[in-house]
Amino acid sequence: MLIAFLVGCSEPTFTEEGFNKWKNATGDTGRLTKHAQSRMHLLSMERFNSFKSESPSVHEQLVGSAQAAVSRKEKERKENRAIVEVIFDVIRHLAKQNSAFRAKDESMESMNQGNFLEELKFLAKYHMPLKKWMEEHPKNVSYFSHTTQNEMIGIVSEIIESMIKFEVKSAKYFSIQCDEVTSHKRAFMSIIVRYVFQCTIFERCVGLVRVDSLKGKNLAETTIEILQDLGLSLKDLVGKGFDGASNMSGKDEGVQRHLTNAGADKSFYFHCFAHRLNLVLEKSINEIAPVKDLFDTIGCIYRFMEGSPKRHAAYEKMLQAKSITKGKTALHSFSDTRWTARSDNLETVVNTMPALLAMLKEMSDEGDSAAEGLLIRMQKFKFVLGCQILRKFFLLSRSISEYLQHEDMDLVTAVSGIDSLKSSLSALRNEKQYARFITDAERYCQENMLSMDGFDKEDGAPSKRRRTIPACFRDGSSFLHDDGLVAAAQAQVASTSGQASSTFKRDFYLPVLDRLVSELEKRFSSDACKLLSDASVLHPTKFDETNVEKVASIAEWYGFKSEMAANEFVLLSKSNEVASWKKEYFDYVKEKETAENNQITKKPQAWLCLPTLLNVFKTNSLHNLYPNIFNVVKVVATLPVTVASCERAHSKIKIINNYLRASMSDDRLENLVQISIERDMADRIELDSLVDKFKAAGSRKLPL
Repeated sequence: MLIAFLVGCSEPTFTEEGFNKWKNATGDTGRLTKHAQSRMHLLSMERFNSFKSESPSVHEQLVGSAQAAVSRKEKERKENRAIVEVIFDVIRHLAKQNSAFRAKDESMESMNQGNFLEELKFLAKYHMPLKKWMEEHPKNVSYFSHTTQNEMIGIVSEIIESMIKFEVKSAKYFSIQCDEVTSHKRAFMSIIVRYVFQCTIFERCVGLVRVDSLKGKNLAETTIEILQDLGLSLKDLVGKGFDGASNMSGKDEGVQRHLTNAGADKSFYFHCFAHRLNLVLEKSINEIAPVKDLFDTIGCIYRFMEGSPKRHAAYEKMLQAKSITKGKTALHSFSDTRWTARSDNLETVVNTMPALLAMLKEMSDEGDSAAEGLLIRMQKFKFVLGCQILRKFFLLSRSISEYLQHEDMDLVTAVSGIDSLKSSLSALRNEKQYARFITDAERYCQENMLSMDGFDKEDGAPSKRRRTIPACFRDGSSFLHDDGLVAAAQAQVASTSGQASSTFKRDFYLPVLDRLVSELEKRFSSDACKLLSDASVLHPTKFDETNVEKVASIAEWYGFKSEMAANEFVLLSKSNEVASWKKEYFDYVKEKETAENNQITKKPQAWLCLPTLLNVFKTNSLHNLYPNIFNVVKVVATLPVTVASCERAHSKIKIINNYLRASMSDDRLENLVQISIERDMADRIELDSLVDKFKAAGSRKLPL
């Protein structure tokens, strides 16, 4: 483009005619020299220079245009990243809350587009960039589709897995817990890894895998494949925790045997302590007829009351009439697998018995034969006493069961808890404790004004007729006067009642106690596993130099310097730090006993042995001073106690993969379950790293 800056020119030579001879144009006297000195030329040059100084050059204009484009693209990129971060955050939030993402109709006309789109629409009210994006985003890219959801869910799960991998490899030693579950006719196996990282015990879900075969060999191959994907060596596997199913625990073809043969030769198999305790209760109850009859009665009560909305409503009204508002009042069916939960059934019956008896009495008077039969069975003193006794036994067992299911529960604390349960049950096997149960049952009947048949009344038999004085002995001359005969009759009743009490003790009380204790001894015998006996040395009551050989045995088995570990154990046992740790334990025991003796409902928080000992190492930096004994403690703390974490994973499956979401793909389900379980790790993931992973996963139509 040519731009003229001429002010004006009166000489036609420069505008119209031109030069015929070049000598007239050049030289000191030529026209060009004169023109250069003219006012018109000077003004034109001044204007040109002014324009040149104010306007950039073509190069500068091109560079400026490029920089503006770069700046515009950078701004667009940042805006896109900000939107994708919001989408990732919404996906993470819904996954953590086990919420459904999609709806049947996600069109713009739908009143409910699903949790994912509805939450984005809600956030858009307060997030203007998101609102602009939802209104103006390119039609061919929105990042709202289910395929993008799956990709983003997978990225969150992948980062969680990489975090777990880093922690396990840093810990070196690990144990696994495996269990199988079925959801909508699909079989899955959950795999939990237990390890000690930075002196803290962790149990993390590393896999929820769809399996086609439940044979031990196939499950073991799947487990090994997952561990190899994490870069973990079977040589560092120190423990295997499974349930008692033959495909998991079998000594020849179980998963535990295949893992040992594959290279985990230093690992111990542990049958889940919670499952063992459950089996103790099941075997103890099912094989004692009077106890089984009592639970049958409680089951009949549930089926009768909850079998009809009318009876359920009458039951609720009777609870209000009897002013029973506290404690457990909801009747439940028995759990086929969780026997410790039967303490709730017993607690409910004991708490609501006045209302149950009053309601059954009313219905019996109206001619209901089923109610009359239940009333007869419940009005026996044996029933009340049996409920009181079993409630005590089951509450003791349940407290230990819940105690065992702590995520950071360790082997030493678990064994100590089982020993405590044995001691508590054994302490109840005497006349004094049995008499106390009878006294408590009688007081309960009096406080609730319950009319109960005594011990002397047999099931289904009428009461014995009271003895009377024959007429021939009523003249007053016989020594069989009224007072003497009445006293004799009372003595006979007392004798009969005492005999019935002894019979109940022989047929109910003692068999239950003896069977519970014997089953505990059989299923939790430390003789069956030398490691259980050796590991007990790490309990505060045994942490002294007299047990140094057991520490050396553990160290030698796992390839540590046994002599060094023994010497470190002796020195550590005499340190002030361990003395403080022992004092903390004995203070806890004292506080717990005080709470139990004074019947305080709020018990002190559970005291776990090895987690607190690891904290002593961490707080005082003792792991550098006693490295070998620290490794021993770390390995024992890594050993699995229960498969409760697997059960928790299965609970997540049932919540997430409900009947409305039964068509969910396996990959999406597995990733959602992992995010839900490891929610603390999901919260630690930076949104920026999620977007970077999303960007690197494939080419994107928009710059990120």
